[in-house]
Amino acid sequence: MGAQRYNGDVPDLLDQIKQLRKRIEALERGPQAAFTSVSQGAIKVSDGASLIIGSSVTASETTPQVPIAILTYYAGFDIPIKSITKLFPQDGGYHYAVVGMFDPTTEFYAEGWVSANGVVNEFVNHLSAFDGTSGQVNYGTGPTPIESRFLGDASFQTGVSIEAGCVYHIDSGALYDIGGVSQGRGFVAQTVFTSNIVTGAISGTEYAGYVLGEITFLNGHAYRLVVSSGKMRSATAQQPAINLRTYTPGSPPTPGNAYVGGTILNQGPRMALSSTGVDLCFEPIITFVNSSGSDVVSGLTITVSPNAAQTVQLSAGAGALAVVVDIIDIGAASDWTGVQSL
Repeated sequence: MGAQRYNGDVPDLLDQIKQLRKRIEALERGPQAAFTSVSQGAIKVSDGASLIIGSSVTASETTPQVPIAILTYYAGFDIPIKSITKLFPQDGGYHYAVVGMFDPTTEFYAEGWVSANGVVNEFVNHLSAFDGTSGQVNYGTGPTPIESRFLGDASFQTGVSIEAGCVYHIDSGALYDIGGVSQGRGFVAQTVFTSNIVTGAISGTEYAGYVLGEITFLNGHAYRLVVSSGKMRSATAQQPAINLRTYTPGSPPTPGNAYVGGTILNQGPRMALSSTGVDLCFEPIITFVNSSGSDVVSGLTITVSPNAAQTVQLSAGAGALAVVVDIIDIGAASDWTGVQSL
């Protein structure tokens, strides 16, 4: 077969070659630059509520611009794209949503991310076939997407795995369960003590010991206070009582001074101290809830009540001698009975 002649207009062919070169250059410059101008109404391109406009995506431009990286990615699947929406920027690139329409009854939808170097990473896609008679929607598959899972109110699928290193954010007030067992938010706050605290010496008087900062306790949640490496001593054999009390925000008690304010959140166990002045390890674990009907901002302090006319020392120091107090969210308050509420 001999060579074929081009019957079109030569200037028109040259113009097409120029446009192709511009697209290739735009792709090499990355996603923010990889846009090409299109006529109004050809493809709807939006940036949230505004159009994606201009090669630099600035409000000073008025001509709609199409991200070439996305068009190139989906061109291989022969999808007639009707709209491209820039959802939000991330790490120099942006997230996007694409809508394509094969015919009046079949729609293609996809979401993904264009990286800073112009690489398209599709997260999910599907085809929706709309039955004109019944209105039924049938979900099929389009181009093979990167596997994804959606975390929402629906039950977790069996066998769903979360890759190591991934961090998922769940609203701070959310309560959720796994297999019917309520799950807490976990770590809430931590306080480290590195100095000794010496109480007063009046028998039966309650003194502030470890004083924690103010914390917001969510309504309907249960909490646990855990003391690690707590140490206590006395020069006289005695059995001081231990309590966990709240205090009014902005008015913390002074460690070592008498304090009987707020609400007691535990049953006051006693420690059996010898008369040798040797530290006795104590690591109380105290569970309490907030079932007050609203979130509560409160401070906490562990108090000590000597039962002999002798001071009690809560020992602490640097390094391995430090005392650590953690507050942990352990789930729904309704799962815990017989415990004190804020």
